[in-house]
Amino acid sequence: MTWGMCLVLFALPWFSGTNIVYRAITTLVCCAILAPKLLDAAIAPEVWSKRTFRCWIFYLANTFVLCYRKHLLDPQLSQRRNRFLCLRGVVQIGVGSALLYWAFNTNWEISSFWFEHTIKLVGAYLAVFDGGFVLANGLLGCSGGAYMLFSRHPFLARTPAEFWRRYNRDAGRFLREDVYARLTLLPLSARIGAVFLANGLLHAYLLLAMGSQMAGAVFTFFVIQGIAVVFTWRLRPKGFTAVIAVLLTITFNITTSVLFFSSVNTVLKWYETFSAVRP
Repeated sequence: MTWGMCLVLFALPWFSGTNIVYRAITTLVCCAILAPKLLDAAIAPEVWSKRTFRCWIFYLANTFVLCYRKHLLDPQLSQRRNRFLCLRGVVQIGVGSALLYWAFNTNWEISSFWFEHTIKLVGAYLAVFDGGFVLANGLLGCSGGAYMLFSRHPFLARTPAEFWRRYNRDAGRFLREDVYARLTLLPLSARIGAVFLANGLLHAYLLLAMGSQMAGAVFTFFVIQGIAVVFTWRLRPKGFTAVIAVLLTITFNITTSVLFFSSVNTVLKWYETFSAVRP
């Protein structure tokens, strides 16, 4: 029954009309939020035998928590820390949004593609990929909820493997508990590879459902990242080597993220200076 419901959720975006906003919202809610939640609940149904209907509704409405059974074990931080996270999140979102506003109102046709890409990537990081998670942490904590830190300064990662341990940690926990942990017969590298293949297929489907003409590029992005994670899983650079490693990881992520945003570009015009990724 759960698989049937998930198939219905994954099919719904194709019946949501041609309006890109409605279709994007339907795709993200149905495929990236509700379907993983149902799968996680089906894997450990005993968790819900002692939970109220109100608890179930709260879980469905909380877009940042996919693996609820592990979420129950998270600590509750102090209200002072929660208020700080709210403030930090608001500041990051404000700065990132201002940077994106400036970037999307600037003529980049005579500028370097890599400069445009880096500026917009920094803006997206501040406003969405880190600031949004930080604000969500603070709001959840202020409401009395327990939580893990959804983001732990990913830009400080010394390796690609560490980056994915720091970035979007709740999604990472879902993949670890519901994909990685279930492939016990496979060697470590194959289990990591399976996680990134699953993540890449999901993102490719999300963009395909939203009308992207380059959904395969985002799949390639996750394949490359998965290979990098396999080779850096056990590395722990220290001292001056760690500084070099951070810079190399940032460079690697900036470079490979072109694949991610080239997929986005066919849905939302993200670039101006690189004709190869124009819709």
